Amino acid sequence: VTSGNIANDAVTTTKLLDESVTTAKIADGTIVNSDISSSAAIAYSKLNLESSITASDLADGAVTSTKITDSAITSGKIADAAVT
Repeated sequence: VTSGNIANDAVTTTKLLDESVTTAKIADGTIVNSDISSSAAIAYSKLNLESSITASDLADGAVTSTKITDSAITSGKIADAAVT
């Protein structure tokens, strides 16, 4: 059987063997957030988090002085009367 013998939309999910769809068979850019299981446990290193950490991502007291690079905090980043 060749692809020319198979009608469009004739191969359904129930006709596919478990684990028969591999990475090579998935078109780039077609996996979206809703396709990912909430229990997927994706490695942190595979996430594109550049410039995406927000204040709500940080636990209270999580940023300590040892985690702040020298000269990283300027007076423009400090609220008025915040330093006593």
